Amino acid sequence: MEEKGTELRKAGKFAAVGVVNTLVDFLVFTVLAQALSVNVYLAQVAGYSAGVLNSYVLNRSWTFRARGRFFSPALVKFLVLSVCMLGLSTGLLYLCHGVAGVPKLAAKVLATGIFPVRDSPAAMPIILASAIPQSICLSGNFFLNTPVLVAAARSAS
Repeated sequence: MEEKGTELRKAGKFAAVGVVNTLVDFLVFTVLAQALSVNVYLAQVAGYSAGVLNSYVLNRSWTFRARGRFFSPALVKFLVLSVCMLGLSTGLLYLCHGVAGVPKLAAKVLATGIFPVRDSPAAMPIILASAIPQSICLSGNFFLNTPVLVAAARSAS
């Protein structure tokens, strides 16, 4: 029973880290794309990369309490999976911004899977079209990266 409580706490920490990662991603993206007028796709790569680094550091040290080497095979697996997710999210950003003409920040929101409460009816096709790839991104992040981080934490114990 105690193990279930521990796993629930880890899941809660993992989710909290995910929220922080998203905020880091959005902050970097917004500063670069909006304030500094950096190309939207370069801003996407920079923001997503900052969120990924934050994810690895916080999940490794706080969620799973890994004590092994930072530069490890687990990091390589984590980065490979993250690059795949970056490709999907950048593709969604391109579809929303580059193809459909959605403004930068709104396209970023759609590509990230966080949909505003008051969407206009015109945005619904874009939201629905991004739901499947977004589900793949979010599920892939959780189901592919969690075992990598758990394995790293176990091998370091």
